[in-house]
Amino acid sequence: MIRTITIPSSITTVSSVLGLGLSSIQLSADEECAIHFSSCEFGEPLPMLILGREIRNLIRNNRGSKITAYSKPTSFRGYADHVGFFRYCGFQRGNEPGQALGSPNYIPITFLDIDDLKQASGDRPYAEIMVEKAAELTKVLMQEDNGPVFDVISYSIREMLRNAAEHSQSSVVVIFGQFWPQKHRAEIALFDAGIGIKWPDLEGWQHNSPSVGL
Repeated sequence: MIRTITIPSSITTVSSVLGLGLSSIQLSADEECAIHFSSCEFGEPLPMLILGREIRNLIRNNRGSKITAYSKPTSFRGYADHVGFFRYCGFQRGNEPGQALGSPNYIPITFLDIDDLKQASGDRPYAEIMVEKAAELTKVLMQEDNGPVFDVISYSIREMLRNAAEHSQSSVVVIFGQFWPQKHRAEIALFDAGIGIKWPDLEGWQHNSPSVGL
């Protein structure tokens, strides 16, 4: 028996992602799961990150089951391949998170390890490293690198990074950002891995899950 899940044509709202109920699916011993991205044409950072988390939960909760994703050669699939979305979900397809170089218009899905940042800071104050990372993200979001609004947004992002580092009990923050020049719109998503979910667990979901790539 195969249970079919159809991903919406646009991954643009958190409610539509959570409405799929992926985290609560329990497959029976003889049941497979097919996730169809074939109709999907567009996605935005935060809903895509949450969808990836939900698919990882589905895989984790059904480790003995075959979970396969399907798609067609659409602009979304090319984009998702490039920014590391499918690997983030747990499928063996496309770039790894952080593999794409990024540009002034986007930041690919990237795992930012706060502990690594602390170690890399060396003799420099840790706070200085956080300021630089927040400024980098704000630059994509605002398409400028100075001014009072830039300072406010940069401070807010810095506080989100600090909060994730100090209160989530996880050293890993997932970052994904996109600027759409034609729409004059940008979005930066910062998603901490949460209490009890450490970097090795994330790697296990990506490389050792029973899922099959597209």
